Amino acid sequence: SAIAAENLLTSGSIIHIKDNTTIQLNSFSGDFSGGHFDGSFTMKNVKHPTIIAEIKGEFELSKLLHFFKNDEIKNAFGSINADLHFQGSFYDINNIQKKEIEKAITSGIIDFKNVSLSLPRIDLEFRELSGQFKLDDDDAVIPSLTGIWLGSEFNINGSIKSFMPFLLMDNHKLIIKAKGSIDHIDLEKLMTNSDSDTTGESFTIPRFLTMSIDANIGEVNYKRFKANEVFGQFFIKDGRLISNDFGFNNAGGSVRANLFLQSSTKGDLELNIQSSLKAIVINELFYEFENMGQNMITDKNISGLLDADIMFKGVWDKKLTIDLSKIDVMASIKVEKGQLKDVKSFEQIGAYLRSNTIANTIVDTKTLSNKLKNIHFDKLQNQIEIKNRIITIPEMQILSDAVDINLSGRHDFDNNIDYAINFRLREILKQKKGDEFTNIEDDGLGKRIFLKMEGTTSNPSFSLDKEAKKQWKKEDWNDEKKNIAEIIEKEFSSFLGNEGEEMEKDAPVKYEVEWEEFSDTTIVTTESDTTKKKQKTLIFQTDDSDVLDDDDDDY
Repeated sequence: SAIAAENLLTSGSIIHIKDNTTIQLNSFSGDFSGGHFDGSFTMKNVKHPTIIAEIKGEFELSKLLHFFKNDEIKNAFGSINADLHFQGSFYDINNIQKKEIEKAITSGIIDFKNVSLSLPRIDLEFRELSGQFKLDDDDAVIPSLTGIWLGSEFNINGSIKSFMPFLLMDNHKLIIKAKGSIDHIDLEKLMTNSDSDTTGESFTIPRFLTMSIDANIGEVNYKRFKANEVFGQFFIKDGRLISNDFGFNNAGGSVRANLFLQSSTKGDLELNIQSSLKAIVINELFYEFENMGQNMITDKNISGLLDADIMFKGVWDKKLTIDLSKIDVMASIKVEKGQLKDVKSFEQIGAYLRSNTIANTIVDTKTLSNKLKNIHFDKLQNQIEIKNRIITIPEMQILSDAVDINLSGRHDFDNNIDYAINFRLREILKQKKGDEFTNIEDDGLGKRIFLKMEGTTSNPSFSLDKEAKKQWKKEDWNDEKKNIAEIIEKEFSSFLGNEGEEMEKDAPVKYEVEWEEFSDTTIVTTESDTTKKKQKTLIFQTDDSDVLDDDDDDY
């Protein structure tokens, strides 16, 4: 639409010498869109002009949009007071070049009053903007700017490079360095706004924007999740958002992290986070993240304080829907002062053992069920991996006041499970008088039962895990052999005393335990002891089959 001014008053001259025409307005004034303005204007050489202008006045921002070629700004309302000075040279006033705008000299002050504007391509809308821009060449300095974004008040100060070229030209990059604060950001509302975009475009990191901002946010929430006292320095460039250090308080603890967020040409968002969690109240965390999409252990079943170091990778589409197959997580976790109570799968263990004739004969399943109903533990540590929609849990120990449990397995995003569980029985063996299992002696490790839990979290099935039992005894026997060898070496070294030290200086010595076939006397000899009669040598040798017997007390 046409731009019109009213009540124009001017004084000046037009000078034409050969092909050089100069227009000089010593003063001008008028009314424009309900505001008043005045100033001066000089154009030297109309064909290839040099423009020198000064203007003061109050303007309706919506009318000024006609002067701006950049289509990033839409729906601007409110008024500005301007006191501007401009000088620039152009080869063709109808075809202004980028370099010509960049070389132009601009100075002055722009005051904002109750301004609202939107940048639809990046889904930004600001209301009640008030503040000041100080122009210096093609840059702008912002001493203070306040406003409302997504219903929350913000305050920002900083500088904008190439501000005038951004306003006056298409496809020009904006460079911002700022420090700011905002009371609250509702990510769900932000994402909902993006999803409702009818143009088919959605949340992206704008490639025309280069930005460094030191930010403080009172609260960030997404559905149940709440982060308080958020801080960090963030860098935006070429469709990437980077922070080398940001943090917030959450669920009674603190989080510190580094992040890398990249917007691809397809519109996908790739997020990499390295984070450290300290003293997080774990049941609050489970509640906020809706129990991680599973129902095996929920915020109603777990409590304690969580420390964790987490590496996370994920991909979202332009509608901010996460691709579950591309989630990649490595987490080292530690839970202290923990509790597991009323875990349904633990209750089902007791029910299974009651249904197993052999186990029910030996195990006090009622006592076991009671102990599994409420488990307190001082510390739990493990590393958890998530990849290809599968959660992998290496073997971990839950050392509790009720029963010691070892657990490992896999759990996919469709809630299919494959867990191996074993726990000690020394406090839950039946001790009936006259029973053949009465007074079973604890060997220091305790008798163990080995179970498999498979199926789904809503319908698990249990069975005795013989393979896990064999592997456990094999590893246990290997450790025992190592301990025996160390004890023998230590005892023989002590027995030989200085003599052993002298022999060790000369050459390696082989020791053998020898005994007379019908004698109680034990003799220790070396290969170098040739004066004594060679006696029968006892050789102890074991293999893995020795410990994989079927006649033992474990299950």
